[in-house]
Amino acid sequence: MPDLPIAIRALSADTRERALVRKTWIGSHRSTWRFLPSDIHDKTILPAVSRAIEALPVWVACNPDCTEQVYAWACAEPDRALIHYLFAKSRFRGFGLGLRLLAEIVKESGKKLTATHWTRDWQDRVAGCELVNGFRPDRFQPFEENR
Repeated sequence: MPDLPIAIRALSADTRERALVRKTWIGSHRSTWRFLPSDIHDKTILPAVSRAIEALPVWVACNPDCTEQVYAWACAEPDRALIHYLFAKSRFRGFGLGLRLLAEIVKESGKKLTATHWTRDWQDRVAGCELVNGFRPDRFQPFEENR
């Protein structure tokens, strides 16, 4: 696949851009948790996602010539080495945008990242993948005992 030129920047204050992040996060997450009734999903996940978008850093991969054209985004807490969610629009998948966003977050964090949300697609794409300085995201598993 040809290389896709990108710029990486912070999420803008534009309400349409924030709505895009919210909608894609909720929709992507809902499709993975299909067994969970929509009303329960919306009562629990929607408020958490809305708070995260407002309070946490969100990186955006976009067209460098038209920065309003968003290809992918990631919400993370680099100081805590957490990646909460990463999303790429379907037509821009396969260009390595997610890995490039993760590399930016790892560079800022300086630590191995742990993912707090994941989909089956995430597991398939990240398995065996090495990032900057050998860092690879791990899954956060709060209900497993410490090993």
